[in-house]
Amino acid sequence: MRDDAEILIGDRVELTGESDRVYRTKIEDMYEGGAYLVSVPSYGRVPMELHIFDDLLMAFYRESGRFTAPVRVMEIDNSTGISYAVLHVKSEPRRDQRREAFRVPVRVKVLICGQTEEINGPEQAKEPGDGQQAPGEPASVEQAAEETAAAEMIEAVGSRDISLTGIALTTRKKYQSGKYYLLKLHLNDPSDKTPVVIRARVVRSVPGYDRNTFDIGLRFHGQTKNMNTLLSRYMFTQQQKQLRRKRLVESDKL
Repeated sequence: MRDDAEILIGDRVELTGESDRVYRTKIEDMYEGGAYLVSVPSYGRVPMELHIFDDLLMAFYRESGRFTAPVRVMEIDNSTGISYAVLHVKSEPRRDQRREAFRVPVRVKVLICGQTEEINGPEQAKEPGDGQQAPGEPASVEQAAEETAAAEMIEAVGSRDISLTGIALTTRKKYQSGKYYLLKLHLNDPSDKTPVVIRARVVRSVPGYDRNTFDIGLRFHGQTKNMNTLLSRYMFTQQQKQLRRKRLVESDKL
């Protein structure tokens, strides 16, 4: 049985340096001693700036999760007209810790709206379920809905995945980590006129795979019991759909 932490030729990998920008490339060849050849990736048309002995973080994905390993640039070759780099893996790849909430990969229509009341500073942000209301957060879903109606819509996007505690989106606009927004989640139907409304904080924002896009992660804030119940039912329904599809695919292979 293959070890998920094993790096293989053809694996798609992500490289991150000091700038935190994510560059995507793939393993072209492998050498003894934990060294791997990759083509030097670009963002847009600008190649990733690499130097001998630069330390990077390499990430790759398996069904069991995301694996990361620290790597060092040992050689750069531009002789063929295509830039290649030899990366030495400094330690064994490790799987990222499991998320605190199970995420379902599903596309949901989301409207990102600017909030009418600013929240400043992480010390004011209270985590869901701590029994306290953060300054500036709506006291109820109804209040959040009223604020969203008054707030200007910034962008309509689709989700990559969703959990009980947050959502991942691909956007065309750049969103600053730590900022709060009001979201309208069309969980059942894109034309639904009564979407779920919730406030969320940007906890991750990096350049996306496609040019001029961004991958952002937002953490929900201010959920009520009814909100959690609704999200739980939605998550359960989506999981059941995915399990049924998986069983159908497996039965077709028999």
